[in-house]
Amino acid sequence: MSPESHIDLAIALKKLHDLAMEDGDLGYAYWHQVGQLLRRATGMQAEIDSLR
Repeated sequence: MSPESHIDLAIALKKLHDLAMEDGDLGYAYWHQVGQLLRRATGMQAEIDSLR
């Protein structure tokens, strides 16, 4: 991953976790999925960068 495209997700994932814990079961499921999408997008960006 190039330095320009590297983003530390720790803060965003912590916030999503906090939101998940506040919103009960349905909210947890929703925010968990959002976090998974964010992780997968980061992996996809790494693949894109490696193809360049």
